[in-house]
Amino acid sequence: MGVSKLIQVLNEQSSKSVPTLFYVGKISSVSPLKVRTNEIELDNDQLKIINKQQIFSTLQTNNEVLLVRQGAVFIIVGKLEGVS
Repeated sequence: MGVSKLIQVLNEQSSKSVPTLFYVGKISSVSPLKVRTNEIELDNDQLKIINKQQIFSTLQTNNEVLLVRQGAVFIIVGKLEGVS
């Protein structure tokens, strides 16, 4: 099961009154950093990065990232990669 599918299943299992916390986003620009998720483009004002130097140094346009929503801020938890 892919990460996207796992997140979808977790979201479906959660209560309808509880907002979605996990999102998959796609890097639309590295500099300045912009991430697209659910037809919304997030920019520096709405994004935070955990372990910025490690994650940011490997990001490229079209990479997928895992986001956690905290209010109006989306935290980039990590870069998603396929399993091989």
